[in-house]
Amino acid sequence: MQHKDTKCSRGDVKLPLRVVDVEYDAAPSRIRLYEPNGMSGKYTALSYVWGKQNHYTTTKSSIDNHRQGIALDELPKTLQDAVTLTRKLGVQYLWVDALCIRQDDGPEWERESSKMADIYSNAYLTIAATGSEQATTGLFTQRTLPDYVKFKYTMDGVQGDIHAFLLQDALMPFSKGLLSDEPLSKRGWALQERFLASRNLHFATDQLFYECSGHCVSEDGFKSQGHFYAVRDPKALEEQYRGPSLWYHMLSFYYPRELTKSSDKLPALSGIVRLIEGQTADKYVAGLWRSQLIEGLTWQAMGTMSGKTSAPPEYRAPSWSWASMDGPFGYLGLGKDPIDTFEKWRDVATVIGCHIDLKGENSYGEITAGWLKIKAPLEPLLPSTEPEPDWETVPHKRALRMTTRNGNAFGAYMMFDTLDQDTASELPLSALVLVQAKGKTGSTYQALIVTPVDGPHGDYRRVGKVILVDDTLGKCGWMDDDTQLETITLV
Repeated sequence: MQHKDTKCSRGDVKLPLRVVDVEYDAAPSRIRLYEPNGMSGKYTALSYVWGKQNHYTTTKSSIDNHRQGIALDELPKTLQDAVTLTRKLGVQYLWVDALCIRQDDGPEWERESSKMADIYSNAYLTIAATGSEQATTGLFTQRTLPDYVKFKYTMDGVQGDIHAFLLQDALMPFSKGLLSDEPLSKRGWALQERFLASRNLHFATDQLFYECSGHCVSEDGFKSQGHFYAVRDPKALEEQYRGPSLWYHMLSFYYPRELTKSSDKLPALSGIVRLIEGQTADKYVAGLWRSQLIEGLTWQAMGTMSGKTSAPPEYRAPSWSWASMDGPFGYLGLGKDPIDTFEKWRDVATVIGCHIDLKGENSYGEITAGWLKIKAPLEPLLPSTEPEPDWETVPHKRALRMTTRNGNAFGAYMMFDTLDQDTASELPLSALVLVQAKGKTGSTYQALIVTPVDGPHGDYRRVGKVILVDDTLGKCGWMDDDTQLETITLV
């Protein structure tokens, strides 16, 4: 299956800071770490799961020895197989993060991790150990043979036997191409490695998949047009989002993935961020985009009542960023919903300014602090005392309901990010109203649930989100008089 898209073809390019030279020695049992100093050439890149076992890495103390040479049998099996495949392809260089970045050099790691967009997009081929759970497994996992059905068949006078087997996911080809059940597809860093690569060769659990910008094909005959992690029809998403639709598309695939280090939540997307920033000239701010901060703030945690969300053990991002929590989130975007009949969302709030403090040299990486100053309606919230209509017959646990000063007594259901309801009900809470949409039956509002924090007057942190309508919000003075809006700082 061929196509004419030249974006997938990679000739000689400027090589990364370091590469593995797989052909430097006449003896096939040795390789070496090589620093090309701006030289051009071809290289493959490896995407794989490290696993929990001690991994073979380059460090400050080992780099000189690695420059002199590395015995191939000292490497984990996946790295050995990647070297063998690179040689078979006639390519001299291989990029592997564990070997090509000094793992105990924080500043270097930050610089190189921010260059992932270039490293994977410029690679001649990305070798993806998609079906391997750890680096010791290798590319070639043990397969389970399909169950074949044999039957006689005649075509153009020629008779013979055909062996057929059932295609998995034959009725759902998109899920098949996502490879979502494979070990590599569960890892956070691997999302951008797959998306940024110009060409991927997936060594999956049951078969090989080849993927590029033109198509995705597999051994069993599955074919699909386009890259599976690219937006399938960008024009169809133009009405759904204000900001980069590609970004929201990526986040929906990213949040379920696992990270060995919780602090990698933002760095693991830095390559994709760099790509989008280059395309849009927008400014990235702690997982959101500066030109569309109001839209970015409306993300919603999901599954808090069932324990699916949690706060990280250490500070990772300001409370208004989705990166400040672990677990599922969604309801991204403020375009026109094609299902509902209301108009596009209108901003009620205005962002006055924002700032983040970076931990290191990666401008898309770890954060030590951040704030956002916003002017918006701030409506105090109080627990509702009105019972559920069916509280006597359906005694299951409900989400906490709270009321505004002018809304009805029943109130609205609160959706907290990570707090349990008992803890949240003890806090002084307010609804920070962000946007409004008018429909045939009235207006709908999206608001953040915020609470004051210790520090300068006017500092708050986000703890959740609430959807309000005319009845639950009530008539407020700020609706006709914007001098009644308040200016607060979210941290």
